[in-house]
Amino acid sequence: MIVIGTRGSQLALWQAEYVRTCLERHHLGLDFQIKVIKTTGDKLQKNRVDDGVSKGAFTKEIDQAQFDGAIDLAVHSLKDLPVKLPVGISLGAIPNRNDPRDMLVSKIGTSLSHLPPNAKVGTHSLRRQTQLRYQRPDLEIVGIRGNIDTRVQKLRDTDLNAIILATAGLNRLYSSSHNKSPSLPSLQLTPIPTELMVPAAGQGALAITVRTGDKNMIDLVKNINHTQSQIEITAERSALHTLIEVSGLEAGCQIPVGIHAQHFDDKLRIKGVLFSDRGIKQTEIEGSIRNPTDLGQKIGHQLSGINPADE
Repeated sequence: MIVIGTRGSQLALWQAEYVRTCLERHHLGLDFQIKVIKTTGDKLQKNRVDDGVSKGAFTKEIDQAQFDGAIDLAVHSLKDLPVKLPVGISLGAIPNRNDPRDMLVSKIGTSLSHLPPNAKVGTHSLRRQTQLRYQRPDLEIVGIRGNIDTRVQKLRDTDLNAIILATAGLNRLYSSSHNKSPSLPSLQLTPIPTELMVPAAGQGALAITVRTGDKNMIDLVKNINHTQSQIEITAERSALHTLIEVSGLEAGCQIPVGIHAQHFDDKLRIKGVLFSDRGIKQTEIEGSIRNPTDLGQKIGHQLSGINPADE
């Protein structure tokens, strides 16, 4: 029996079930069980509406369950993982990444530019808020929290004109098949181009974590690792880690930074955007897929405004 740990939200359970199905295809003789673990982040998300929930809040109890041997591996939304994993926990596999873009879910208008003047748009993410204000300074940004269903219902029940959600989560919960776009009755769903809103590092990807040195689990999950997705995520997390390290920023969810890597042919293109009290910093580089960590570090340094040679 292989026990897979996960949070208990509808999306988290979908993700864990997806990973279980993938693993069962490769390991026909093994039995996989899903175990739900309540995390600090779940409790804070339910009880608090003021400030952001830090990275690690959604993983701490799950990490401990791995240390204790209560679970053998864990499934996470990759963007929830801290850039530095706890000693003893390793990233075992990254399955094929879903769409990393953000999605405009609207009662009116099919794009950001089509929203009426002074429209009310709901999102708690500081990254999304700052990029929305940059594109549309007239918009009234309203902080809303909760799982996807909760936020969609708030859009329906209040005077909000639109909300911003991750496309991947909508695809997983509201698509009738893998290749179909999601749909929500009476609402318009429009992916926001990455040129207008740079996604969070790791957005759209899943992470399977294992105990460091657990060869059996490492071998078990490697068959569902997707190399292209792994390369993109390695670059994005390298960029975020470098930015945090050299700038002294707080390694939490509420950093107004977007980082997106895209693989094409044998190249990797990485785009980054950071908002601060000094204004907006945008940068983009391209390089070989063989050096995702180095490319990520370059983006991180460029966003920080610090030249590595000056350190």
